Amino acid sequence: MISRYILIGVVAVFFISCKSVPDKDHDGVPDHLDLCESTPDEAVDGTGCPCVISSDSLAFGQVQFFIDNSTSMKRLAGETTTLRITLSTILRNTRYALEQKKIAGEGYYLVSDKSQKINYDLFYTNLKVGHLMKARSSPLLKMIESVMRNHDKSGISVLVSDCELVDQKGDVEDLTFKNESIKRFAKDGSLLIYRLKGVGAGAYFYMMVFGRPDQIGWFDTKVVSDKTLERADFGLAFGALDFQVLNYTGRKGDWFLGSYCRTIEQIEYGDSNRITVGLGVNLSSLPANLQSVPFLNKNLSLRDGKTTNVAFEVFALSEMEMDRDDRDRLDKNTTHIIFMTIKKEIQTNHLNFGISRQLPTWIKALSNTSSRNLLMGIHEAYADADNNYFTMKLTLN
Repeated sequence: MISRYILIGVVAVFFISCKSVPDKDHDGVPDHLDLCESTPDEAVDGTGCPCVISSDSLAFGQVQFFIDNSTSMKRLAGETTTLRITLSTILRNTRYALEQKKIAGEGYYLVSDKSQKINYDLFYTNLKVGHLMKARSSPLLKMIESVMRNHDKSGISVLVSDCELVDQKGDVEDLTFKNESIKRFAKDGSLLIYRLKGVGAGAYFYMMVFGRPDQIGWFDTKVVSDKTLERADFGLAFGALDFQVLNYTGRKGDWFLGSYCRTIEQIEYGDSNRITVGLGVNLSSLPANLQSVPFLNKNLSLRDGKTTNVAFEVFALSEMEMDRDDRDRLDKNTTHIIFMTIKKEIQTNHLNFGISRQLPTWIKALSNTSSRNLLMGIHEAYADADNNYFTMKLTLN
């Protein structure tokens, strides 16, 4: 199969050469289609521009914080509780991001069945002593609806709640999840939920972060920055990731990098009947737990199931020993290297791989009925969302 494609490629190059289509930088893209005219030694895409990995240039609207104002939250407030320590760090990091112009601004609300906007000092004091937590009942979906009404679609909204049902009768809709609020949001937004330990046995509170996947990834890595927190994410999909095929790192076998991104051409397997190639990828926009090397090596898999003829291992670039020349040739935003060995027996020209989402076991094991039903309801609301964190596609010609 591969030899047939090589033959077609040779014939195509022959005819192109005969027609003498102008290509001043010899990158394989004709001048009339080439938007980057000086890339003689670089891998380029169909426009003739370098196959670069997206840079960290994320900037967006407001980050808004909503704290559950019900009386049950008082037991989680105080000087040394996880609630105050964690949120103090998050508020400090958010203010730093504002100074660095990563975000447009910040907002603070007390929320029960309706929301009340307050200033930063009052919000922080409420976390410290809990004396504003006086609402008798905070139906969960009404709180979420209030957050949704105030949500800046270009920014992030953060709801902090213990997810306790104070008024069981008033929260029937929460338990059955007939309300459409989350479903409406799920169509174009993502949700990351942290579970943090409160005071006393079985006491937890939850931090729900609403926003786009790239915003949530930034919030998790730059603002929360705690990889140990229990979390669950919904609708967090980053699509097809761009990457570099590295024709110098870990190279074995005869082949060359094609003129178009993510393509290996003219493969000759040689006596070893295999080739080895490195893929450079930028995962910095993903949440911290998805960047973990053990997580990636455990969960990254081929989509077509042909695993016997392909093997790969992921490494964090920061932990790799590389020659300076090799490191200098990497895209500046590369965070991880995937070393892949491909055997000659492979029966496909397209390798599709990625990581699928799974519901964390701690949600299924929750003893708190209201929390479990809420989170399972959110899971159902996102049932139609993309179930892959990301995918990658490598073509062999």
